[in-house]
Amino acid sequence: MARNQFRFGRIIIAASVFLGILIISGIVFYPLIKKPNNIIKLPDFPVARYVESGNLWSHEDYKIKGRINNILLRSDNGQKWLLSIKPDDSDTILPVIINKEEKKKSLQREQKILLRVSLDGDGYIICQEYQNESI
Repeated sequence: MARNQFRFGRIIIAASVFLGILIISGIVFYPLIKKPNNIIKLPDFPVARYVESGNLWSHEDYKIKGRINNILLRSDNGQKWLLSIKPDDSDTILPVIINKEEKKKSLQREQKILLRVSLDGDGYIICQEYQNESI
């Protein structure tokens, strides 16, 4: 009977060590895996002001959360795309230029997307970063 208790004690110690290593590795690696979403913190794109004047005075980044209405144009090399985006809080459809990278997921119509955008010198809406939104 003493033998069974000795084996049972080793199993408990091994399980405790394994559980401790698992918890510590989770605590260490979770911040590395979880990328912070800095786009959410940006101000909303001023759609009404942009439609009225076609340009904004400030040179800051904005966020647009909405759906891809259509993919209008692709450059010859496939790196720049012109999309029409319908923001969630507006009925206006905005033209957005995206520099698409190979490593990013593909884009398609009716896809829900979150964009970090700014305006270039000519008043075009340029996307610096995008991510797919869960529905």
